Amino acid sequence: MQNEIMINKMYVGEYISNEFDNIGHEIINLFQADNGKYYIYAMSDGSIGNIHDNKVKTILLVRNCGKHTLEILAKAEGLKQLTKIRKSQKEERANIHQEQIQYIKENNITYGGIELYKIFENNLNNDNAILYTFEAKKVVKPKNPIYITDDDEMQSCFLGNDSEIIYLEDKKFAKQSLKIYINSSKNPIAYEKLETYINNDNLWEKKPVSKFVQCNIKEEFNFISILGKDYDELAFSNMFKHFFSVDKKLFCTFAKEILNIENFDETYKIEREKANTDLLIQDKNNVIVIENKIKSGINGSKYEDCDLYSQKNYNQLVKYDRYIEENFKDKNKYIFIFAPDYNKMIIDFNFTSKYFQMDSKRSWKPIKYSKILEFYKTHKIDHPYFNEFLYALEKHSQNVDNNLEKEMYKRLNIAIQNKKGKV
Repeated sequence: MQNEIMINKMYVGEYISNEFDNIGHEIINLFQADNGKYYIYAMSDGSIGNIHDNKVKTILLVRNCGKHTLEILAKAEGLKQLTKIRKSQKEERANIHQEQIQYIKENNITYGGIELYKIFENNLNNDNAILYTFEAKKVVKPKNPIYITDDDEMQSCFLGNDSEIIYLEDKKFAKQSLKIYINSSKNPIAYEKLETYINNDNLWEKKPVSKFVQCNIKEEFNFISILGKDYDELAFSNMFKHFFSVDKKLFCTFAKEILNIENFDETYKIEREKANTDLLIQDKNNVIVIENKIKSGINGSKYEDCDLYSQKNYNQLVKYDRYIEENFKDKNKYIFIFAPDYNKMIIDFNFTSKYFQMDSKRSWKPIKYSKILEFYKTHKIDHPYFNEFLYALEKHSQNVDNNLEKEMYKRLNIAIQNKKGKV
């Protein structure tokens, strides 16, 4: 009996990091194979627990938007489970790997004209890798953003004019696993809610996902990416300090236009890690504290694991606020959080929620990376690394963090071109 909905988290983990240059197997989930069929890879290793065999009715392919929220990328329906695994020993997985290669050959499972198993040949530990888990009748993307949350407070977030958000009140997200199973008996409320959205044709594209289309990949070399610092908060905080310092007149303009601080004095000084703050900037009359948060909550925990609303995080913000209150009594005080546009936990969250009541005389104001980028695109600096700075900001100025998805598409494209001898 197919009475389960599986939520499958994509584009996470070290396996697809720049350190290893692997192609994430989940890349096939959002493309139609050349034979006209759809194949789904279950994260993180292609297998599902035996207790779920033949029970999964629908798969929701999602990506992380923070600890409590996921964005639906597509739904896969009409599922046939092709892969079952009883044990996780290398020997069994190696045997399944060889069986799947044979199945791929017999069923002509190719992407861009290249057999599926050949695409992943250069991946780490490929000899015992599972290559697919399900066959689906169709895979369809949503027309507009649809989010899933297990936190009732988040229902007020993530909502734009065309967005939908689904609150699963009787199912909590798994902390470690990349698969979440919603069972019609164990989680009836969540199951019914998801079914309602899944079956609402008005929410989904009419046409299923298309076949993979090759394109010429233009490699972009940037020191931030080369060093693997694209998401490094310390690196970005250091960049902010540097570029806020090289043109003091311009930063005063930034303070006025972006931070809404009038008459900021060019004699200001900037300090890093002053009383553990990311940036502390002061002139004769004003003091500014900036907390820079990329893939983290307020307290610096990793994005996937952070808890924005903990007592620890509350104490951190209050500590900074009290520090400037006690040490800069005669100055105007301002506190900001710099965060990527996609970090909606910070950008869109209502800090008056029950989780977060600031014991403070002022509120923390979020500043989107896109606002910083827009400002510096308009106000150029004659600096040898200025374009590198803009490039670094660009990645975090989008409404969704799809950089890993783009990277997997690029790696897939290059792998297919290499197999065809075009590169």
